[in-house]
Amino acid sequence: MVRLTLLALFLIFSFAGTAQASEEKTAATDTPRPEWLERLSVGAIARLEWAGGIFDGGRSQKLPLTIKPVAEYEFSENLRFVGIARIQADAFTRLTNGVPSQPEVSPPDRRWYASGHLSFELREFYLQWLIDPGVITVGKQQTAWGTADVLKVLDVVNPQTFREFILEDFEESRIPMWSINIEYPIGDAIVELVWVLDQTYDELPQEGWLYEFTSSRLRPPAPPGVREVIRDPERPSRLFADSDVGLRVLAFAYGWDVGAYYLYHYDNQPAYFGEVSIDDGQPVVTVTPRYQRTHLLGLSFANAFGDLTVRGEVAYNFDKFLINTAITDGGSILPVRSDELGHVLGFDWTGVTDTFLSTQIFQTWVTNHPEGVTRDDLETFISFLAQHRLMRETLLLEAVWVTNTNVADGLSRFRVAYDVRDELGLWVGLDWFYGSGDGLFGQFDDNSRVLIGAEWRL
Repeated sequence: MVRLTLLALFLIFSFAGTAQASEEKTAATDTPRPEWLERLSVGAIARLEWAGGIFDGGRSQKLPLTIKPVAEYEFSENLRFVGIARIQADAFTRLTNGVPSQPEVSPPDRRWYASGHLSFELREFYLQWLIDPGVITVGKQQTAWGTADVLKVLDVVNPQTFREFILEDFEESRIPMWSINIEYPIGDAIVELVWVLDQTYDELPQEGWLYEFTSSRLRPPAPPGVREVIRDPERPSRLFADSDVGLRVLAFAYGWDVGAYYLYHYDNQPAYFGEVSIDDGQPVVTVTPRYQRTHLLGLSFANAFGDLTVRGEVAYNFDKFLINTAITDGGSILPVRSDELGHVLGFDWTGVTDTFLSTQIFQTWVTNHPEGVTRDDLETFISFLAQHRLMRETLLLEAVWVTNTNVADGLSRFRVAYDVRDELGLWVGLDWFYGSGDGLFGQFDDNSRVLIGAEWRL
């Protein structure tokens, strides 16, 4: 394990030194480059991160060497192309237990696996037109709504992967999709229209994955004494009829940044339909995940009062489908349909030099909550974030804590990061889960881990 880590670190530092020498050599050459080459911008990010478990004898969870090539080409002042890929070589296969089938992901979005250790993924691939005064972006891209951290309220246009639960940054866990995005100013407002021509949904952990869901809040539990079989989800596949459409309007009014949102889409989380049968004299429940259409109406707001920024998001989801355990007279287990109101209120404070403090209160409430539903009708989450920079902002100390007050479980994260120079960063960290085994965070109590990482930005 130590040898693998040292070898990967050596490769990153060698790559860094070679790239710097190449840049210096290019700078010293007086030969003019062709015009097409002047329009081309190429870069890459190489990242190595090792994670080891705390409660399983320090067994390694992952050691991926990730390389993200980035290319940008300017056809003209008003037209450019952007392409981003991700190549990942992991010394271990514990996160996905080998090569995953990716049933929730449409074929054009799936990662390509040479083996359980090596994968390739096209992250972004789009053309962007600047049509004064608007912008049109066509291709595989990310559409980020809202500003909430840790948990999501409005940021649901793109699905996400839960390979590492919620431990990955949003930008890395969000699954880019093939879509058309149009932004156009009208008066003092900016109007954004999103059309998603992609039937990809949240990538949920499969059986045997390190972060496989076991909480009844995220997957349907089998009735006592009944064997459970969960099929692959029935994913919509019609290009146009199953596409999603969203509208966002951003404006500045009376000192506040405000936004209004509408999204007509398939919920990224499936509804679970179960059928109880008898197999060799034993009861079996066969669960089929199906995606359901829903509407989202949302609002966002933010304002700065000196060192304090107040921000918030509200989302009303029509026809959410909740996990249910009640068995009907006909032997079916049907999800419960309900509207859901979610919101977050955040406070950010920068009153101390080189320090950032933030707290958020999340709540979700469902209008229909009969007996058998596995979640509470009102759920509350609280998060805290503290960051402090030292040594001319090259050293970052960070602590994050999030808890579900309903079951008193949570996640604590600590990170120390040091920028050796602008291109090279190092860090160490700790992710600590605690609480009830049926809680959103407590289910991963045995997965608490330490991390060591390095990143070179070219």
